[in-house]
Order: sequence, then structure tokens, then C-alpha cells
Amino acid sequence: MTEKKNAPKSLREALLLAQQLLPGVLKDSRNDFHKYKYVSSESMIRDARAALHEAGLVLLPLTTHLAASADMVALGVPAVAVMGWELAHPATGQTMELSTHWPVVPEKGRPLDKALASARTTGLGYLLRDLLLAPRVDKEDDMDWSGRDRLGLEEAPPPPPAAPPKGEPSPFAAACAYLKQQGVVDPDELLLTRAPDAERMTKAQLAPIVKTILHPGESK
Repeated sequence: MTEKKNAPKSLREALLLAQQLLPGVLKDSRNDFHKYKYVSSESMIRDARAALHEAGLVLLPLTTHLAASADMVALGVPAVAVMGWELAHPATGQTMELSTHWPVVPEKGRPLDKALASARTTGLGYLLRDLLLAPRVDKEDDMDWSGRDRLGLEEAPPPPPAAPPKGEPSPFAAACAYLKQQGVVDPDELLLTRAPDAERMTKAQLAPIVKTILHPGESK
């Protein structure tokens, strides 16, 4: 095979080229409940792979194992998938080891095998985004748009719901209490994971989220 003119002479030069080849990844998926767009892991993997291959790089999976810690368990995360990867530049034989961590959270309707598969796919998507410095192509971010990243932009966060009558819990506190009665561990953390604005939501807005947590297999 004929060597490309001006081909990268090292792994780091090839990585620089790969970053230049990926100016951004379009957000191809949408959360209909919260009305925001996000980049699916599949799109990130597809576009990042094309940039890596064009630059003469390959990414190889090495290891995956589960780890647990008291701190993570306290947050309702029973385990974390620790994944090892090797970035290789076949033209020179140079390699670089990479790793990423992602929480594995089995839930009702999501057994351990599916939770692990989800963690591996999502963790790989974020590893590639970090490796190639893929910028956001929309002002929304798939994880932080409902939280701190939105502050200071032209669209302000939604105002908090009206305070409940004295002596009554807020909608968020009531939802947490109900989920806890149903056996859900750390319901406040789980609600905030599903909806970063949960503490500002009304009872009507929280109801479908609570339903999906208790009955994930049912259609909305």
C-alpha cells in the first residue's frame, strides 16, 4: 500500500490530525420530555471511528472489570465499569493506553447484563469525545443543559414552582418519599439523575418520571 503524502510520523501527530478531522458531532437524538437534543453514543462512535481511521489510528478494547466503593454505593451506584483501551498507530507501532469509568446501575426492567452493556457503550462514547475534543455543535449539552451549564446564557432556568402550603412537603420531597416507600434506594439522587431540574418541577411534571422509575417497561 502506498504511504500517504504528509502522513503523520507519530501517534501524537496522528491524534492531532484526528482531532482536526472531527470539528463536531451533530446532536441526532432528542429527549421529548425535557425538550433537548443530545449526541447518541452510536453517532459519537461512528464519527470518531471515521476520524481515527482517516488519521491512521485504531482503538482496541483491552479489559473490562467491575469495581465498587463505599462512596459510590452511598450515591446509589452499586458498581463502576472500569474499561481499558489501547490507542495504536500501526504505521509506527506506537501505542497509548487509555481508560474510562462509568457507573453500572441495574434497575427494575434493566438487569445487570443490560446495565453493563449500557455503561460500556456510554463510557466509550465519552472516552472518544474526550480523546478527540469533539466540541458541542448546539448550545445544549446532553448532560448539563438542564443544570449549571445553562446559567448565564440567554435562556434562564425555569422558575421554581410555587411554595407548597405551610406544613406540606414540596412536590420533589413528596415524590422522593413515595419512591422510598416503594423500595427505591436514594430516590432523590435517582430523580436528579433522570431530571436535573426535578427540585423545581411540579407534581404533574414529576409524575411521569416517577412512573418510568417504578415501571420502566411500560410505555408513556
